[in-house]
Amino acid sequence: MMRVVLAVLIAFMLVATASAYDPMYSYRNAGTAPAGSFGLAGRWVYLAATDYYDDEGNKEKMEGFGYEEKDTWQSITFDAYYATMDQWTAGVFIPYTFLTYNYTDARDDSEDASGIGDIWLYTKYRFTDAPMWTGQFGWKINTGAAPVYWGPSGWLWYDEDDNPAIGSGQMDLDLSLWFGLPSESGRFDAALGYRYRMEGELDAMVSRQEKIKYDPGDEIHYYLNYVYFLNEAWSLGLASDGYFGQDDKLAGETWDDPTTARNAVYLDPYVGHNMMNGWSLGAGFHYPIMGQNIHASWGFDAYVGWNW
Repeated sequence: MMRVVLAVLIAFMLVATASAYDPMYSYRNAGTAPAGSFGLAGRWVYLAATDYYDDEGNKEKMEGFGYEEKDTWQSITFDAYYATMDQWTAGVFIPYTFLTYNYTDARDDSEDASGIGDIWLYTKYRFTDAPMWTGQFGWKINTGAAPVYWGPSGWLWYDEDDNPAIGSGQMDLDLSLWFGLPSESGRFDAALGYRYRMEGELDAMVSRQEKIKYDPGDEIHYYLNYVYFLNEAWSLGLASDGYFGQDDKLAGETWDDPTTARNAVYLDPYVGHNMMNGWSLGAGFHYPIMGQNIHASWGFDAYVGWNW
């Protein structure tokens, strides 16, 4: 029975670091930077949730034990990249994450944590120019404070310092194929990728006396984006991204009753502004269309980038 409960809870465990914004897909395209160019960017994302999608895809309130819950997730993700040649770019995503869990009850309590999350190293190679076909590979390193045990609420996962965990506790490998079709009036980009999620370890009991292996289900990711150029400086875009996961494994066994697979589809309208001195600005909105075993998180973001 304990393992069944853990299987259900693990379906929500990695939600702490999953969101409508995925640095390996969101707002990216099939293009690569010119040879020798260097770029820096930062994106602030704010997401909030009072609802969640259950294992059947139904939207439910996050409440129980006499309280209501509101979770907020904020992240400032830094992107640094360098193009060794016109077709080949490599970079790193470094997220600084803020988590807050608010409980509205007699306690009126909250728990929060902040720190560097899991880092992504990535590289992309463009095979053709017109249309663009590009391959991208990413490696997520579990640098964020990893979950060690689960709390009584079932939603909250703690690290070894008894703070909410902002890391996943395991590594991912992500391989995707991108298609890009630019034109004078706009551009269309699409991507399809596979994310291999490696095994992690967790305390099986709140008493933290027994270790158990968990293997989060692998995921298929997609991204669709069309941006329309209003003029040389301003653009409007509409994107959709999401993923479809397999059931998790717990202690080597696949748990699919209830299902633990995480699925999500998001809609992301945004606006961008390019300046002549290499700077660029942007802002977007994120809204969940459907999901399964995830928070129904919605929110917005702001972006600033520089290329030399």
